[in-house]
Amino acid sequence: MKFFLFVLLFGIATTSIHAQIYYDTEDEVPDLLNILYDHNFARKDTSICLFQFNLGQSSFKSDKPISNDFLPSMHYDIKLMFRFVKNPKLINGAIGIQYSENKFDLGDQYANISNEGVILLPTGYNNLTFNRITLRSWSIPIMLYIRAREVPFLNKFKFGVGFIPGLNLENGIQKTKYHVDDKNYILKESSDFNMRHLRASLLFELSFNNFSFFYELGINQDSSLYNFTEGVNKIGMGFSF
Repeated sequence: MKFFLFVLLFGIATTSIHAQIYYDTEDEVPDLLNILYDHNFARKDTSICLFQFNLGQSSFKSDKPISNDFLPSMHYDIKLMFRFVKNPKLINGAIGIQYSENKFDLGDQYANISNEGVILLPTGYNNLTFNRITLRSWSIPIMLYIRAREVPFLNKFKFGVGFIPGLNLENGIQKTKYHVDDKNYILKESSDFNMRHLRASLLFELSFNNFSFFYELGINQDSSLYNFTEGVNKIGMGFSF
Protein backbone atom coordinates (compact mmCIF):
# COMPACT_ATOMS: atom_id res chain seq x y z
CA MET A 1 0.00 0.00 0.00
CA LYS A 2 2.84 2.41 0.77
CA PHE A 3 4.39 1.66 -2.62
CA PHE A 4 1.02 2.27 -4.28
CA LEU A 5 0.61 5.66 -2.60
CA PHE A 6 4.17 6.68 -3.47
CA VAL A 7 3.71 5.89 -7.16
CA LEU A 8 0.30 7.58 -7.27
CA LEU A 9 1.71 10.77 -5.74
CA PHE A 10 4.69 10.58 -8.09
CA GLY A 11 2.39 10.27 -11.08
CA ILE A 12 0.23 13.22 -10.02
CA ALA A 13 3.31 15.36 -9.37
CA THR A 14 4.78 14.43 -12.74
CA THR A 15 1.54 15.26 -14.51
CA SER A 16 1.19 18.53 -12.61
CA ILE A 17 4.64 19.67 -13.70
CA HIS A 18 3.91 18.53 -17.23
CA ALA A 19 0.62 20.46 -17.27
CA GLN A 20 2.06 23.64 -15.82
CA ILE A 21 4.67 23.83 -18.57
CA TYR A 22 1.84 24.30 -21.04
CA TYR A 23 -0.24 26.64 -18.89
CA ASP A 24 2.53 29.07 -17.95
CA THR A 25 1.98 31.07 -21.13
CA GLU A 26 -1.42 32.13 -19.78
CA ASP A 27 -0.26 32.41 -16.18
CA GLU A 28 -2.86 29.89 -15.11
CA VAL A 29 -2.48 27.13 -12.54
CA PRO A 30 -4.36 24.00 -13.73
CA ASP A 31 -7.00 22.53 -11.42
CA LEU A 32 -7.17 18.83 -10.49
CA LEU A 33 -9.18 17.93 -13.58
CA ASN A 34 -6.59 19.52 -15.84
CA ILE A 35 -3.86 17.69 -13.93
CA LEU A 36 -5.45 14.26 -14.45
CA TYR A 37 -6.85 14.82 -17.94
CA ASP A 38 -4.82 16.55 -20.63
CA HIS A 39 -6.96 17.52 -23.64
CA ASN A 40 -3.81 18.33 -25.65
CA PHE A 41 -2.02 15.10 -24.79
CA ALA A 42 -2.38 13.61 -28.29
CA ARG A 43 -0.52 16.58 -29.78
CA LYS A 44 2.22 16.50 -27.15
CA ASP A 45 2.52 12.71 -27.00
CA THR A 46 5.78 12.49 -28.94
CA SER A 47 8.32 11.31 -26.37
CA ILE A 48 10.00 7.93 -26.41
CA CYS A 49 9.12 7.26 -22.76
CA LEU A 50 5.56 6.93 -21.41
CA PHE A 51 4.39 6.43 -17.81
CA GLN A 52 0.97 4.87 -17.26
CA PHE A 53 -1.14 4.14 -14.20
CA ASN A 54 -4.13 1.75 -14.46
CA LEU A 55 -6.85 1.05 -11.92
CA GLY A 56 -9.75 -1.37 -12.20
CA GLN A 57 -11.19 -4.75 -11.28
CA SER A 58 -9.60 -8.19 -11.47
CA SER A 59 -11.61 -11.41 -11.68
CA PHE A 60 -11.37 -15.05 -12.68
CA LYS A 61 -13.09 -16.52 -15.70
CA SER A 62 -16.65 -17.38 -14.75
CA ASP A 63 -16.29 -20.96 -16.04
CA LYS A 64 -13.55 -21.71 -13.49
CA PRO A 65 -14.57 -23.22 -10.13
CA ILE A 66 -12.27 -20.83 -8.29
CA SER A 67 -14.32 -17.83 -9.48
CA ASN A 68 -17.15 -18.74 -7.09
CA ASP A 69 -14.93 -18.25 -4.05
CA PHE A 70 -12.39 -15.59 -5.06
CA LEU A 71 -14.60 -12.62 -5.74
CA PRO A 72 -13.66 -9.70 -8.04
CA SER A 73 -11.83 -6.83 -6.39
CA MET A 74 -9.46 -3.98 -7.14
CA HIS A 75 -6.23 -4.16 -9.12
CA TYR A 76 -3.69 -1.61 -10.23
CA ASP A 77 -0.85 -1.57 -12.75
CA ILE A 78 2.13 0.76 -12.97
CA LYS A 79 4.00 0.66 -16.24
CA LEU A 80 6.83 2.44 -17.98
CA MET A 81 6.77 2.07 -21.77
CA PHE A 82 9.48 2.80 -24.36
CA ARG A 83 8.20 3.39 -27.88
CA PHE A 84 10.01 2.22 -31.00
CA VAL A 85 9.40 5.43 -32.97
CA LYS A 86 9.28 8.90 -31.43
CA ASN A 87 6.57 10.48 -33.60
CA PRO A 88 4.98 8.01 -36.05
CA LYS A 89 2.21 8.99 -38.48
CA LEU A 90 0.05 5.89 -37.93
CA ILE A 91 1.53 2.73 -36.38
CA ASN A 92 3.95 2.42 -33.50
CA GLY A 93 5.17 -0.22 -31.09
CA ALA A 94 6.39 -0.16 -27.51
CA ILE A 95 7.97 -2.39 -24.89
CA GLY A 96 8.18 -1.74 -21.19
CA ILE A 97 8.07 -2.98 -17.63
CA GLN A 98 4.95 -3.32 -15.49
CA TYR A 99 4.25 -3.95 -11.81
CA SER A 100 0.78 -5.29 -10.94
CA GLU A 101 -1.22 -6.11 -7.85
CA ASN A 102 -4.41 -8.17 -8.21
CA LYS A 103 -6.75 -8.46 -5.26
CA PHE A 104 -9.56 -10.94 -4.57
CA ASP A 105 -12.14 -10.87 -1.79
CA LEU A 106 -12.69 -14.09 0.16
CA GLY A 107 -15.81 -13.19 2.12
CA ASP A 108 -15.63 -15.12 5.41
CA GLN A 109 -13.33 -17.85 4.08
CA TYR A 110 -9.70 -18.69 4.80
CA ALA A 111 -7.41 -20.05 2.07
CA ASN A 112 -5.67 -23.18 3.38
CA ILE A 113 -2.71 -23.99 1.11
CA SER A 114 -1.36 -27.52 0.59
CA ASN A 115 0.38 -29.54 -2.09
CA GLU A 116 -3.06 -30.68 -3.27
CA GLY A 117 -4.23 -27.15 -3.96
CA VAL A 118 -6.20 -24.38 -2.30
CA ILE A 119 -8.87 -25.44 0.18
CA LEU A 120 -11.24 -22.79 1.56
CA LEU A 121 -12.30 -23.05 5.19
CA PRO A 122 -14.44 -20.79 7.42
CA THR A 123 -12.36 -18.15 9.20
CA GLY A 124 -14.25 -18.55 12.48
CA TYR A 125 -14.45 -14.78 12.96
CA ASN A 126 -17.90 -13.25 13.26
CA ASN A 127 -16.82 -9.62 13.00
CA LEU A 128 -14.80 -9.56 9.78
CA THR A 129 -14.23 -6.14 8.27
CA PHE A 130 -11.67 -7.09 5.59
CA ASN A 131 -10.54 -10.39 4.08
CA ARG A 132 -8.58 -10.21 0.86
CA ILE A 133 -5.76 -11.88 -1.05
CA THR A 134 -3.16 -9.80 -2.92
CA LEU A 135 -1.14 -11.30 -5.77
CA ARG A 136 1.80 -9.43 -7.29
CA SER A 137 3.70 -9.75 -10.55
CA TRP A 138 6.29 -8.15 -12.83
CA SER A 139 5.60 -8.19 -16.55
CA ILE A 140 7.02 -7.02 -19.87
CA PRO A 141 4.19 -5.54 -21.97
CA ILE A 142 4.76 -5.62 -25.72
CA MET A 143 2.31 -3.29 -27.47
CA LEU A 144 1.27 -2.27 -30.98
CA TYR A 145 -0.47 1.12 -31.26
CA ILE A 146 -2.49 2.73 -34.07
CA ARG A 147 -3.13 6.47 -34.11
CA ALA A 148 -4.09 8.56 -37.16
CA ARG A 149 -1.89 11.43 -36.05
CA GLU A 150 -2.50 13.60 -39.14
CA VAL A 151 -6.33 13.33 -39.09
CA PRO A 152 -8.08 16.07 -37.04
CA PHE A 153 -10.07 14.84 -34.01
CA LEU A 154 -9.33 11.18 -34.82
CA ASN A 155 -5.73 11.87 -33.78
CA LYS A 156 -6.99 12.10 -30.19
CA PHE A 157 -7.83 8.38 -30.28
CA LYS A 158 -5.31 5.55 -30.02
CA PHE A 159 -5.96 1.83 -30.20
CA GLY A 160 -3.50 -0.64 -28.72
CA VAL A 161 -3.20 -4.41 -28.61
CA GLY A 162 -0.45 -6.32 -26.87
CA PHE A 163 0.99 -9.46 -25.33
CA ILE A 164 2.09 -9.34 -21.68
CA PRO A 165 4.35 -12.15 -20.43
CA GLY A 166 5.50 -11.95 -16.85
CA LEU A 167 6.56 -13.52 -13.57
CA ASN A 168 4.43 -13.94 -10.47
CA LEU A 169 6.15 -12.99 -7.24
CA GLU A 170 6.44 -16.05 -5.02
CA ASN A 171 4.71 -14.57 -1.99
CA GLY A 172 1.06 -13.60 -2.16
CA ILE A 173 -0.55 -12.10 0.93
CA GLN A 174 -3.85 -12.84 2.64
CA LYS A 175 -4.86 -9.99 4.93
CA THR A 176 -7.75 -10.34 7.40
CA LYS A 177 -9.17 -7.64 9.67
CA TYR A 178 -11.68 -8.30 12.47
CA HIS A 179 -12.64 -6.86 15.84
CA VAL A 180 -13.44 -8.43 19.19
CA ASP A 181 -14.59 -6.51 22.27
CA ASP A 182 -14.09 -3.17 20.51
CA LYS A 183 -10.49 -4.05 19.64
CA ASN A 184 -9.24 -4.34 16.06
CA TYR A 185 -6.98 -7.19 14.97
CA ILE A 186 -5.06 -7.75 11.73
CA LEU A 187 -3.74 -11.08 10.47
CA LYS A 188 -1.33 -11.42 7.55
CA GLU A 189 -0.19 -14.66 5.95
CA SER A 190 2.24 -15.02 3.08
CA SER A 191 2.12 -17.97 0.68
CA ASP A 192 2.89 -18.84 -2.93
CA PHE A 193 -0.75 -20.02 -3.26
CA ASN A 194 0.50 -22.73 -5.60
CA MET A 195 1.01 -20.14 -8.29
CA ARG A 196 2.97 -20.85 -11.42
CA HIS A 197 5.98 -18.63 -11.87
CA LEU A 198 5.00 -17.62 -15.39
CA ARG A 199 1.92 -15.65 -16.39
CA ALA A 200 0.65 -14.29 -19.69
CA SER A 201 -2.21 -12.15 -20.95
CA LEU A 202 -3.53 -10.27 -23.96
CA LEU A 203 -4.29 -6.54 -23.63
CA PHE A 204 -6.76 -4.42 -25.61
CA GLU A 205 -6.67 -0.68 -25.00
CA LEU A 206 -8.57 2.33 -26.36
CA SER A 207 -7.27 5.79 -25.46
CA PHE A 208 -8.68 9.29 -25.82
CA ASN A 209 -5.91 11.82 -25.21
CA ASN A 210 -4.24 10.60 -21.99
CA PHE A 211 -7.29 8.69 -20.70
CA SER A 212 -7.61 4.99 -21.60
CA PHE A 213 -10.02 2.10 -21.17
CA PHE A 214 -8.60 -1.42 -21.28
CA TYR A 215 -9.43 -5.11 -21.01
CA GLU A 216 -6.77 -7.69 -20.18
CA LEU A 217 -7.48 -11.37 -20.86
CA GLY A 218 -5.53 -14.00 -18.95
CA ILE A 219 -4.44 -16.84 -21.22
CA ASN A 220 -2.70 -19.23 -18.84
CA GLN A 221 -4.02 -22.77 -19.28
CA ASP A 222 -3.64 -26.34 -17.97
CA SER A 223 -3.51 -25.41 -14.32
CA SER A 224 -3.79 -28.69 -12.45
CA LEU A 225 -4.32 -26.97 -9.10
CA TYR A 226 -6.76 -24.27 -10.21
CA ASN A 227 -4.21 -21.75 -9.08
CA PHE A 228 -4.25 -17.98 -9.29
CA THR A 229 -2.61 -17.61 -12.68
CA GLU A 230 -5.31 -19.31 -14.73
CA GLY A 231 -7.81 -17.04 -16.39
CA VAL A 232 -7.29 -13.82 -14.43
CA ASN A 233 -9.04 -11.03 -16.35
CA LYS A 234 -8.74 -7.29 -15.72
CA ILE A 235 -10.86 -4.36 -16.78
CA GLY A 236 -10.38 -0.72 -15.93
CA MET A 237 -9.16 2.72 -16.87
CA GLY A 238 -5.82 4.47 -16.89
CA PHE A 239 -4.00 7.75 -17.27
CA SER A 240 -0.80 8.31 -19.25
CA PHE A 241 1.77 10.91 -18.24
